Amino acid sequence: MKKQIFVIILFATVLLVSSCTKTVETYVFPINRETVENVVRDKNSNWTITDEQNKEYQTSFVIKDRKDEPGRIDTGITATIDSIGNEEERYLTVQVMYPNDYSVEQIQEEQVQNLPLLFDIASEIYGNVDSKALYDEFLKHLDGNENYEIKGVQWNHEVNGNHVFIKMTPLNNGIMYRKCAVFIMNEASYEKFMDGLTLNQ
Repeated sequence: MKKQIFVIILFATVLLVSSCTKTVETYVFPINRETVENVVRDKNSNWTITDEQNKEYQTSFVIKDRKDEPGRIDTGITATIDSIGNEEERYLTVQVMYPNDYSVEQIQEEQVQNLPLLFDIASEIYGNVDSKALYDEFLKHLDGNENYEIKGVQWNHEVNGNHVFIKMTPLNNGIMYRKCAVFIMNEASYEKFMDGLTLNQ
């Protein structure tokens, strides 16, 4: 009887552990619409895809908050997700853009929510990158850069053989879109990125 109870408890434990363990999925690049929709939905975001472009080795998705005007990228917050994938390259950009009618204070408030979300989405889609650890490292960099809102940020980091580049444009420079972008790429894509040959910088 004791042996049967032990087997039942062991079986229940295995079921519990297996049901609580999240399967880590490795996405094929370039990513497709279904991948973007699934990841964004899993993050409980209000974003929805409003436009997309597909080429042989590249995909690009324009995403808007559901409350914004979906056909316009000059109003409200716009996010884009771009990817490149072939035998050599694996490249991803997730960025958010704030138009000129957003004040510095509005952008600061939005970035409290959007910045961790960008890290989360980029890390999950790209794979093999711990979003929380990466975000914590980035916050350490910001702590030593008190003027980042005025001067902007360019942060380069390497994790698990992948190159991560964070770019935040200054909030006071009057350009059409104030951007915050997370780039993750392999070595081949990074070399092209540094030579200025990739999209959406």
